[in-house]
Amino acid sequence: MTQVADRSVIMRLMFGAWLQQALYVVAKLDVADALAEGPTDIDTLAKRVGADPAALARFLRALISAGVFEEPETGRFALNGPAEYLRSTVADTHRYIAVLHGEEAYAACAEALHTARTGKPAFDKVYGRPYFEHIALDPEARATFDAAMGERTTVPVVVGQCDFGTEGVVVDVGGGTGSLLAQALSGRPGLTGVLYDLPESSADARANVERLGLADRIRVVGGSAFDEVPAGGDVYTISRVLHDFDDEQTLTILGNLRRAMTPGARLMVFDALLADRPGFNPGRMADLGMLMVLGGRYRTEAELRDLLGRAGFRVVEVRHARGADPRAESVLEAVPR
Repeated sequence: MTQVADRSVIMRLMFGAWLQQALYVVAKLDVADALAEGPTDIDTLAKRVGADPAALARFLRALISAGVFEEPETGRFALNGPAEYLRSTVADTHRYIAVLHGEEAYAACAEALHTARTGKPAFDKVYGRPYFEHIALDPEARATFDAAMGERTTVPVVVGQCDFGTEGVVVDVGGGTGSLLAQALSGRPGLTGVLYDLPESSADARANVERLGLADRIRVVGGSAFDEVPAGGDVYTISRVLHDFDDEQTLTILGNLRRAMTPGARLMVFDALLADRPGFNPGRMADLGMLMVLGGRYRTEAELRDLLGRAGFRVVEVRHARGADPRAESVLEAVPR
């Protein structure tokens, strides 16, 4: 690379914080939804979303320089392909996760050096308590987390490749508002479900289960997987949860799952698996976020297999999402050993 190109790489990284916050601003203000009907002049757009026109234009132009949004005419802004994913109604929307990353998680990054020196989450140093304790005490932060992780995001693509059986009970541990469980039960009238998550999520979970017309088939149970897991399931699922925790915490959760399961039960672990590849690697970026905010980590297939083995499981099958991008979740199916 030339010296100019080398310097531009560093400058792009230095300005990454501003780009992330620009993304947060437009997501929080629902700018993409406001542009859904077509190109809009900045005064009209700013009025729709409650922003200062001149300031909003500068946020949008910063994002345009990074490939998000368009300005087909001076002072008129429009969606492009990437910006479509900031709309709240599209499949696999990134709107809610952009808000999540732009608030408390972003503030924690100011203490990244603390994490590098100690291996401990920067979030704990900034807020004085772990992330999940914090959102349990802050209803707005909890609502943001639930929106990013719950009913408004799609379930892992690979769920469609899984055999949940035709009869029995599916227990979804850390199941949020029940999107994965609803898909597992769809077209399988002989199945019922148990949705298990923290008590503070129970009200939203019950409301969503009712809205989906599954109140007679899904039982919502509040509790912590660090304490126990409901017994009596034929299939246990845990999706996008284990990467939130370090190895010791993950072994505690897996151990409680193992104790709840009968010899004939099955466990399905859904998560993104780390893989080395050239160029930009979203998995490595997400892994760094896990370290600084939660103290958790994304894992390779071998690392997740090792933890399952140490918790008393035997992996019988691994499936990767067909036709999906490299970040898409895989599933490790395991049985008690």
